Amino acid sequence: MKKILDYIKDTKFKITIFENKIDIANYKEIIIFEENKIVINCNTFNISIKGNNLIINKVYDNEVLVEGNITNIEFRW
Repeated sequence: MKKILDYIKDTKFKITIFENKIDIANYKEIIIFEENKIVINCNTFNISIKGNNLIINKVYDNEVLVEGNITNIEFRW
């Protein structure tokens, strides 16, 4: 039970990269949402995701799942 509560209360930034999917937890806001570019603010830096046919498949209060033909991921401070 403690592990579940720790997971629910976790506020650390996390990114998980799969084939053609990126899961980002504890982000602040989605700044740009275009078919070829998505930029997400994560408090102290931005993540720029570039590719083709990009979509946001899931959006929760603190988690977002981006899917598509991802060609580039950049972290910008």
